[in-house]
Amino acid sequence: MLSAAVVLCFAGLGAVAFAGDFVMSYDGPAGTWNEALPLGNGRLGAMVFGGAGTERFQLNEDTLWDGRPDYMLEPKLKALVPQIRELVFAGREQEAVELFKRTTGGKSSRRNTSEAYQTLGSLVLRFEGHDLPTAYRRALSLEEAVATCDYTAKGVAYRREAFTSLADDVLVVRLTADRPGAISFAAFFESPFQRGAKTSDDGTDIFLCGQAGISHYSYGAVRYASHLAARAEGGRVSADNGVMTVEGATSVTLLFSAATSFVNWKDGSSGDEKARTEDRLAKALAYDYKTLRERHVAAYRRQFDTCRLVLPDTQPGATVPELLKTFRETRNPHLAALYFAFGRYLLIASSQPGTQPPTLQGIWNEWMLPAWMSSYTVNINLQMNYWPVDVANLSPLAEPLLSAMEELAVSGARTARDIYGARGWCCHHHTDVWRLTVPVHGAYGWWPMGGAWLSAQLWDHYRFTLDRAFLERAYPVMRGAAEFFLDVLVEDPDLHCLTVVPSYSPENAPKGRNGVKWTRGASMDAQILRDLFDGVAEAAKILGRDKEDAAVLGALAERRARLAPLKVGRWGQLMEWTEDLDDPEDTHRHISHLYALYPSAQITPRTPELFAAAKKTLVHRGDISTGWGMAWRIAWWARLLDGDHAYRILENQLAPTFATLGDTYKGGTYLNLFDAHPPFQIDGNLGCTAAIAELLLQSHERTSDGKVLLRLLPALPSAWPKGTARGLRARGGYTVDIDWDAGRVTSKRITGGNADGYVVVE
Repeated sequence: MLSAAVVLCFAGLGAVAFAGDFVMSYDGPAGTWNEALPLGNGRLGAMVFGGAGTERFQLNEDTLWDGRPDYMLEPKLKALVPQIRELVFAGREQEAVELFKRTTGGKSSRRNTSEAYQTLGSLVLRFEGHDLPTAYRRALSLEEAVATCDYTAKGVAYRREAFTSLADDVLVVRLTADRPGAISFAAFFESPFQRGAKTSDDGTDIFLCGQAGISHYSYGAVRYASHLAARAEGGRVSADNGVMTVEGATSVTLLFSAATSFVNWKDGSSGDEKARTEDRLAKALAYDYKTLRERHVAAYRRQFDTCRLVLPDTQPGATVPELLKTFRETRNPHLAALYFAFGRYLLIASSQPGTQPPTLQGIWNEWMLPAWMSSYTVNINLQMNYWPVDVANLSPLAEPLLSAMEELAVSGARTARDIYGARGWCCHHHTDVWRLTVPVHGAYGWWPMGGAWLSAQLWDHYRFTLDRAFLERAYPVMRGAAEFFLDVLVEDPDLHCLTVVPSYSPENAPKGRNGVKWTRGASMDAQILRDLFDGVAEAAKILGRDKEDAAVLGALAERRARLAPLKVGRWGQLMEWTEDLDDPEDTHRHISHLYALYPSAQITPRTPELFAAAKKTLVHRGDISTGWGMAWRIAWWARLLDGDHAYRILENQLAPTFATLGDTYKGGTYLNLFDAHPPFQIDGNLGCTAAIAELLLQSHERTSDGKVLLRLLPALPSAWPKGTARGLRARGGYTVDIDWDAGRVTSKRITGGNADGYVVVE
C-alpha cells in the first residue's frame, strides 16, 4: 500500500491507489559489496552489509583521494599540436600517433592518469552467537534514507537502524532488542592502508587515522581521522587496543564521525582533520537518537518528496532479488518506479551543496585502486551523473558540479595556454579532485571537449531553473570554455568547415584504422560547440553582458556559422565523423554523435531527415551495451518517441547481473540496484533515472513563436498503462504533475514557469 506520505502528497490530485512503497527489501545479508545497501549524505558514505553475526559498514569520505596538487603536463605537447594537425589533415593519422609516442613516450603527462578516490576502510561489529538467525530481513527505505536489519537470535528479536545524517553529518547506528540487557558486541576498524593507519582508544571510544596514497606517492597529501562513540542504555562500554566492547546493553547508539585535511584542489593538506571530526561528533552528541533520526529524515524528505513516480505493483512485498529475477516474466511496473526513486536517492546521497560531485561510483568505493580510479570521466560519465538533477526536481544538487567547474576553469586556463597557446580554458576526458585538465592516457585522452560539454550542460540547467544567481556564476565558466575554441578551431582545407584537430569521437575509432581514434573531425565536437556558443550568447543577453562582450560574442557567432553541419551518410546513418567513415556493423557502446538527439535538441521531429538518420544509427548500434550505454539508449528512444523500444532496453538494464569487468562490457543491475558497467558505475543509475523521466515528459523543443513545447507521455511504454507522476520539471521553469490510465492523460497540472508560456502536446 502507499505510505502515508504518498497519500498526503497525492491528495486532491486525482491519484490512483497503487500497492507498493519505496522500500528495497532482502531476506538475507549481503554476500558481496554489490549486494550491500548504500547510505550517503553527499560527503560521508557507507555500504551496509546487514550481517547478523558480523555487520560491516564500508566507509568513504568524498575528499579522501590519493595524490597532491601537481601540474603534470608533458612540456613537448605544445610543439606537437601543429605537426599532428598537419599529419591528420593529410590522412596520415597513424603517423600522427606514432609521432606523439616517439616524442612523449606515449604519455601526455608525467603520470598519465588521474589520482584515485579511496576507501576509508570499514567499521565492523561482531555479535557472538548470532551467525544463524531466523526471521531475517534487511531493507533500505528510500522514503527516509534509513537502512534496517531485523532478525531473531537465541529467542531475542534484534533490530539495527543506520543512516548518514543529512542534518548532522555523521553515521548513526541504533541497536535495540526486545529483551533488556541482550545487546553485546565488539566494534573495530579495518583499514586497507598498510602504512599510515592506526587505531587507538580513550577508554570507551575508538579512533582510526592515517594518510591516503599508494598509487603514485608513498603517501598522498590528504590525511584522515575518524572517531566512533557509543551511548548505551544499561550494560557496559569499554575500549582496549582499538576494539570497543559493549556488554549487556538494552539499546546502543553508535555515532561515527570522519574528516580529512583536504581544503581545495590547490591545497590538499592544511585542514585539521581531527578538529573537523571532533566538531561534528560533539554537535551530534547533543541530540538523542530520536531527535537525530527526525532531523535527518526531515532534511532528506525536503529533497526526496519534490518528485515521485508511482506505477502499479503486481508483486506486493517482493524482495529486490525477486523483482529483478522475475522482471521479464512479470513486467511489474513497480520495479521501474523503484529504480527511478533509487536513482533520485543516489543523487541526494552523493551530491549536496558544498561536497564534491559524485565520481564514477558516486561516493561509494571499497578499493585503494578502483577501476578507472573511481574519478571523473568527462566524455559522458560525469555529465550523465547530473542528467536527472533537473527533470527529477533536484536542481539545488547541481551546485557541486558548478563549484568543480569554477575550479576546472582556473586549472584549465593553464592547460589551454601551455598546450594550445589559447585563451579561455579546457578540460580533456578525465579529471579528479585535484582538477586535472591536461590529457592523460596517451593519445586516447587527447580530447579537449570535456569542459565545453560540461559548460553547455550548465546552460541547460539554467533553462530548467531560470535561476539568475546560478547563471551569474556559470557565465564566466561558459564564456571561458567557448573562448578557448576561438583559438583552437581550424579550417579543414578539403571540407571547408571549422573543426577540432586532434580530436576523436569518444571512445570509438573508424574501421580499418588499427584503433587510431584521431580524425580530421568528429560530429560531436560541432554539436557541443553549437549548444555552448548559443548558450553563451543567450546568457550574455539575459545578464546584460552582450555589449561588454560584443567582440567575443561576434567571433563566436562567426565561428558557429562555419562549424561542420550534421550530415547523413551513405547508408542513411547520422555521420559520426566529418568524413563518411561509419561502419554499419559497428556496435560500439559509445554513440557520441547522437548527442544531437539527446541531451541536445538539434535533432527533433522537426528535422525529419536527421531524425530518421539518428534512428538508423541507433538500430545498427544495437540495444545491448554497458549499463550507462543502455541508459543513454533509453533516452534516445524516448526522444524518437518509441516507448516500447525504450522499454525493451530497460528490461536489459534491469536484468540481474553478476558480471565482472571481463564480461565484454555487458551491463545490467546488481542485486543492490547498482548499475553494472561492469563494474558498478553510478552514471547508469542516474542516466536511466533521467531517461525514465524523458519517457513521461519532454521539454527540449520550442514552438515557432518561442513557447516551450511540453510533450506529456511522449513515449509511454505500453507496459505502463496506468500511473502517476508528481513534480517532474520542464525547461522554462515549469513543474508538471500527470495522471494517466489506459495510456492516456486523465489529469495534468502545470505550475510555475516564465512569461513566454507553453504549448502542451498529449
